[in-house]
This record gives sequence, C-alpha cells and structure tokens, in this order.
Amino acid sequence: MRDREIDRRITKGFVAFSPEWVVLTPMDRTRTLAGGFTVTSGSNREPQLFTVIESSNKGDGAPASQQLVDGVERRVTYVLVGDPSCVVDIGDVFSRSGARHEIAHIMPSNGYEIRAVAVAHV
Repeated sequence: MRDREIDRRITKGFVAFSPEWVVLTPMDRTRTLAGGFTVTSGSNREPQLFTVIESSNKGDGAPASQQLVDGVERRVTYVLVGDPSCVVDIGDVFSRSGARHEIAHIMPSNGYEIRAVAVAHV
C-alpha cells in the first residue's frame, strides 16, 4: 500500500472520530460602480463531513478577545479537516452553534486531506 493511501485512511479515521456535517455557502463579491462591493450568498454546497477543531485559545482555554467601545468581541478560530474531495473556498460561510463562521484560509494541499481555517466573531 502506498503512503498516500495510508495517509488518506488515517484522515478518514480521524474525521470519523469526531465527525460534523458542515454546509458551506459561497459568497459572491461584485464590484459596484462606486468602487465598493456587494456581497450575496450563492447556493449552498452539499453537506460535507469534517472534523472541526477549535484553535483560538490563548493557552488558558479562553478565545482571543478584543475590548471594544460597546463591549468585548471574541474571535474564535477553527480548523476544518476533511477528505480531499471536499469543496471549500475562501469566503465560504457556515453556521455553527448559532454563530456565523467564514473560511479565511485554505492550507496547501497535501493530497490526502483538506484543511481550512474558519473564523467567527462572537
């Protein structure tokens, strides 16, 4: 068995340990005549299976936060790990625990899994 196939099986087992169905919605940006942008939701992608890992804590278990004039904003960051056949794009959004998450980064392909970073401001 080749190494890549072994890596894919390991990823499949990793996702199966803590699976979560995620429905991503692409966001379409269109430039306006005034030079700004309008953002509209595209059609939902099919549900895809990922493991969602929180990676935003400061070491003490608390998410990164920022003091604002009208309160505190917490930025929660997650890493989505899934099969390489999953379709993810920067700017895609999904809901989790009532919060809107946006794909901010897609890690370079390694051929056996897809990894994307999602951020929520709560």
